[in-house]
Amino acid sequence: LVGQGPGLANNVGTITIAGPSSMAEGSDACVDGLTCAFGEPYGLEIRQSAELFVNLINKERGGLNIAGETFTLWYSGVEDFSSNEYVARATSTAYRWALPFTSDVFVLAPYSSTLTPIASAQAALDGRIMMATAAATPSAVSSSGSTFGMLAAGSDYMKKPIQKIAAAARAVDNELWPGRVPKEGYPNHYDFCVGTATSRKNK
Repeated sequence: LVGQGPGLANNVGTITIAGPSSMAEGSDACVDGLTCAFGEPYGLEIRQSAELFVNLINKERGGLNIAGETFTLWYSGVEDFSSNEYVARATSTAYRWALPFTSDVFVLAPYSSTLTPIASAQAALDGRIMMATAAATPSAVSSSGSTFGMLAAGSDYMKKPIQKIAAAARAVDNELWPGRVPKEGYPNHYDFCVGTATSRKNK
């Protein structure tokens, strides 16, 4: 779409965000190679989020401004069936459908730490930049120099909440059994938890 995009002034080109995702089995792969009727709950959320974002950029912001030039933003999604067998082909197809319209395609990784390494390898093979927005496993993005992870490792953002829960449990147990709770660790934590729940109910 070099030139005038729909409802946009002075657009110099189009940037497409593409990626594989799971849709309902048997549904059409895509409508005009751009948007997908995702059937699974998380797939529907991904599609709706992408459409809202694209509409915000194009209709409300007048396009994506980069270095003084305005670009139309498109979204392209392809069925991957949440399968190792299909995800590489779906990744490649998602942006190949957009190539007749634009050469500026950025790939979104699938919704899985298991599928992302496969999709990432395909994107690197095709010379595409990929953003992994859902894979929290570092190894999912570390094997490719063109894939960028958007989340911290799962162990990082899970560790502190679990530590807070353990500290709160320790404080309650100390209140109920002063001097009986070790400072670190719970050799008989199940007994403490059951006792805490029972004692609170009796109170």
